[in-house]
Amino acid sequence: EARAAAAAAGGKRKVVMLSCRVHPGETPCSHTLRGFLDFLVSDHEHAVALRAHVTFVVVPMLNPDGCYHGNYRTCSLGTDLNRAWSEPSPVLEQTLVKTKELAMQYANDPDVDLEFFIDAHAHTSSKQSFLFVNPPGDVGDVAAWERTAALPRLMDRNCGANLGFSLAACKFCSDPSKAGTGRRVVGELLAPAGTMCYTLEMSFYTPPPQHQAWSATTSNEDAYESFGRAMALSFVDYYGLRDDAKSEAVMRRVEDATATAEGSRSRSATAPAAAFVVTGDAMFGFGASAGGGDAA
Repeated sequence: EARAAAAAAGGKRKVVMLSCRVHPGETPCSHTLRGFLDFLVSDHEHAVALRAHVTFVVVPMLNPDGCYHGNYRTCSLGTDLNRAWSEPSPVLEQTLVKTKELAMQYANDPDVDLEFFIDAHAHTSSKQSFLFVNPPGDVGDVAAWERTAALPRLMDRNCGANLGFSLAACKFCSDPSKAGTGRRVVGELLAPAGTMCYTLEMSFYTPPPQHQAWSATTSNEDAYESFGRAMALSFVDYYGLRDDAKSEAVMRRVEDATATAEGSRSRSATAPAAAFVVTGDAMFGFGASAGGGDAA
């Protein structure tokens, strides 16, 4: 309620930016984005509330020529665009140039707060959908860790179980081999704005809601669109636009960590929290050495 009231009171406009389909063969991400957008523009009360508080900026297809030609990973010139974000050619890789310019336009706008950048992909071997997550710049900033972890936690609440999202599979990733990816490059550009950057990896094996078991034959458009709608509800929860006790508990962790960082709690209470976060990402249930596995 406090977050919603603050937005309604005339604070900076919240902005969420999403990009998709830099790899043409990763079609599940497009079906997921379709479900996300269908919900977002619907008359559902939560969608209406979300549009009133947040602007969503969407780049639905970063590699249109690669998609047109039926390529799996590259553009029509054979370039893996998700390794070309650092210095894209203004002639040959215009979509990357313009997407970076668009992100900077919002980051530099004094009237908006670009909070999220999410680049959507699909994963050919993982049996769960998950997020690669940019770690905070200051590894000792407990509030930043909690804030960055909030979206994965909320997606675990809304997209887990039958929809196939796994919090335990999410990875804080600084793998040098991914230095040229959208998440990493845009994350560095937007670091002064505090934008949280993620790569969404949709599993090719996501089952539809009525199935419990993983199978290559149970993934379909409906399952991915359902995931997209559930992801939209995660933003509803992040911005406090509906009553859900468990989601509110996730956001309360962020608020408590922020209050601690601002000195409203004792120094002795801060030290264990910082140690907990810095020594291994126990918040996601996996080791600190997570480096990123397969290519994104």
